[in-house]
Amino acid sequence: MKGVLWDGSVKFVDVIRPYVRQGYILGKTVLAGITHIERAISLGIVPTEVGRVLGSLGVIRVIDVSSDLDSSLIGKYFLLLPRYDFIGGVDFNGVLTEYAALPHKMLTPISEYYVQNPEILIHAELSYISNLIRYVKGREVLILGCGPTSYVITKHISKLCNAYVVCYHSHKFLQKIAEVGVYVANYENISKECYDVVLILTLSSYLISRALKHVKDRGLILIPPTIPKSLT
Repeated sequence: MKGVLWDGSVKFVDVIRPYVRQGYILGKTVLAGITHIERAISLGIVPTEVGRVLGSLGVIRVIDVSSDLDSSLIGKYFLLLPRYDFIGGVDFNGVLTEYAALPHKMLTPISEYYVQNPEILIHAELSYISNLIRYVKGREVLILGCGPTSYVITKHISKLCNAYVVCYHSHKFLQKIAEVGVYVANYENISKECYDVVLILTLSSYLISRALKHVKDRGLILIPPTIPKSLT
């Protein structure tokens, strides 16, 4: 079978069907997405092992389970999401392959109904937005990063807080985010020194390193579960 793995570069090659060890399930990949994590691996920003199968986001249908798990899981669907401290393609082999062996504790059950719509991956990756709202409501929020995730989240929170979005350098989404009606600028032109909340939505180690500089004494730095811990 074929898979996408890291071998000093990203390659699409033949891979061995994985063994199902304790606590793992074997599934056929039904949906898989390419996220900023795979991009970061390809650029060398996020390290991973040589020979690691990539894929931090996807849906599988279970075809086998380890002896310590309930066999009733076979035939059911599960969602793999990137987590802050345990990420597919970084800490274990991911879902960019025909069959994937994944740790059961990292998976979320999902109805077959949702599997019919590939957009479920986008909604799932940003499912933390509802929790984010309670931390930013009524506050001054600095968003570090100008990618598509920043655009989506800024649209959701712009009416609830005073949002300021900064990029490390000019970004194609900068103008798109500005259309939401928030302050947008390159980092060197940042308009304020400190904010109630700093939200990290970037893989730039430079911007991440500046987060502490811009948060108030009793403020918050928010790191979504999709930002690898190796960057923070």
